[in-house]
Amino acid sequence: MTSSVKHGNEVKYTTVTGLPTEKNDIDFFKTMQNIQIQQGRYLQPGDTNKANVGSMFANPKDFFQKPVRIGDKIEINGREFEVVGIMAPIGNPSDDTSIAIPLDEARSLFGRKDQLDMIIAQANDAEEVDSVASAIKRNLRKYRGLQEGKEDFSVDTSKQLMDSFNVILNAVQFVILGIAAISLIVGGIGIMNTMYTSVLERTKDIGIMKAVGAKNSDILLIFLMEAGLLGLAGGAIGLGLGVLLA
Repeated sequence: MTSSVKHGNEVKYTTVTGLPTEKNDIDFFKTMQNIQIQQGRYLQPGDTNKANVGSMFANPKDFFQKPVRIGDKIEINGREFEVVGIMAPIGNPSDDTSIAIPLDEARSLFGRKDQLDMIIAQANDAEEVDSVASAIKRNLRKYRGLQEGKEDFSVDTSKQLMDSFNVILNAVQFVILGIAAISLIVGGIGIMNTMYTSVLERTKDIGIMKAVGAKNSDILLIFLMEAGLLGLAGGAIGLGLGVLLA
């Protein structure tokens, strides 16, 4: 849940998540979310007012002007927490600026003692994932008294999440290919215009070459080589600028 976070005199807003602190639950969550601790430790059973923070908290000016260290105190929605762990970078700014606190602390802090935003389940066998997801959906629908197709919740499997990710990735790749194709067309037209102008300006030179016995194919080869070198030089310059600006 998005919450205010205060460190020193600075106040920022970020996502705060409540996590179970039992060892089996923590191990399962670490595996599912690929979470590693870079400094300090994970949350433990019995922790009160303790927090793990994302990697960007530890870097000056990435989140707060002053970096957060192990043992520092931060305020979340006005309640003080001690930082006991700093997570390793994940690569997603929303994850690297998030905060994890014990689940019971989160329920108390947000006034949601009987509510959960998300439940993660693991099937014993990969082949049972779809049937387990269907059973969960059916039981939740029955418990909530809802009709099929009118659910107020969603049950997603890792395969469905991966399929959604692939759809987005394919769309991005299609856009990139489209941009590359347009760039090639524009570049080709530019080279064509340049060479056309060059031919018009060198009509006299072409006449001299033909007078001394040059064939049309020889003259064509000269201009093709010139166009190729021009395109190669432009590509090299573009590649260099792309590397520098990336």
